[in-house]
Amino acid sequence: MAQFPMTVLTPKVELLMKSLAKVTLNDATTKALSAVGPGSISESTDLILQNGSLVYNVFVMDSNNNFHRVYVDAVNGKILSNTKTIATLFLR
Repeated sequence: MAQFPMTVLTPKVELLMKSLAKVTLNDATTKALSAVGPGSISESTDLILQNGSLVYNVFVMDSNNNFHRVYVDAVNGKILSNTKTIATLFLR
């Protein structure tokens, strides 16, 4: 899967972006958990601007203790990518 460059949002821009998101943080997290599989747990979910699109960046740990970074489209809820990653990326 391709790596997406990430943009950090200022608080004012983040509020504007949240108002544009059609998918809630909880729904995005639920979709990411389903994409990773049974027994998975979410570690964090952030709303980010990526390549001009509003997406949720969700870190999930699967039932085998592997970490996944899942990108969920904040407008339509589609899973954009689900990539197994290392825990150090989560800790950044």
